[in-house]
Amino acid sequence: MSNEAQVFQLKTTGIKESQDYFATLSPAVVRAYIRAYRTVGTWLQRKFLREISQATELPQKVWKDRVFVSPLGTNGRDGIAVWVGSNPVKLSHLGNVTWNRRMRGAMVGRKLFPGTWAWIEPGETDSAVMERTGRFGRRGKQNLERIVVVKMEVHTAAVAVARYILPEAEAYFAAILRQEIEYAMTVEATNK
Repeated sequence: MSNEAQVFQLKTTGIKESQDYFATLSPAVVRAYIRAYRTVGTWLQRKFLREISQATELPQKVWKDRVFVSPLGTNGRDGIAVWVGSNPVKLSHLGNVTWNRRMRGAMVGRKLFPGTWAWIEPGETDSAVMERTGRFGRRGKQNLERIVVVKMEVHTAAVAVARYILPEAEAYFAAILRQEIEYAMTVEATNK
């Protein structure tokens, strides 16, 4: 279980060697780099949402607030950082919770979680999905069960998806950068 967010970086060191390289480029090519970073950043966020939601079988709306893409350096000249929040997700955040005493467990969306039940916590409007876990004892009172809110672990799936996507993103960035530089050299140069 990890309580930290994971940050993955798409580095573009193979394409440019240093910051001095940007100083020698024409403004049109610098704008092409910025457009390429913006395009790849949007693509990365959508790709992460799609792949992580498929890997964890959670809807994309759960991940919308957990995946952020931001540029590194000035205008993204150093690469793109992808922040993935991988804390466990409460089952009640996955959809509508239904439960009654005749059910084998609480249903969240279309999934059944055996051995759980729904409980409205004080001060909240949504039902929490609860279960009894392990036994613990106190003085004089042995074999009491603990009741906890059920959470779904998503850390390992998030890390696996990130490791799978980043090499593909580097190849995609190279292709988009080539297109943007061609655009800068042909269209922007003729429009001046």
